[in-house]
Amino acid sequence: MPQIGIATQLTPGAIAVGTRFQQSAKYKSATVEGIWEIHEYVVDRRIGAKTVEGPFEFVISYTFRDANCVTLLTNLVQIELPNVLQLVPTSLARIVVKRELSAALFTLKRTLERII
Repeated sequence: MPQIGIATQLTPGAIAVGTRFQQSAKYKSATVEGIWEIHEYVVDRRIGAKTVEGPFEFVISYTFRDANCVTLLTNLVQIELPNVLQLVPTSLARIVVKRELSAALFTLKRTLERII
């Protein structure tokens, strides 16, 4: 199964529109690297990012909304796989991406609950 690596911030300073990150994904012995950029940022409300370099293209957004003492999160993802990864069936790719995002969101939730 492909594994999505940790994102490393390339742009110094606080996260804002234009902040760039480098991230890799591994599948078997191959590593795919890309750079993505924050293209939308509203503090405590919305963040959006998109690929600016690399073989895969994605647009992703997170929207946060208060609802009765909890925060609702809406996550939208659009990904175009590079030709080499198109050998992986779309249904499998969806499962992998959903699993990776769910794991990342669960980690974020646990981290935030420890802080509060």
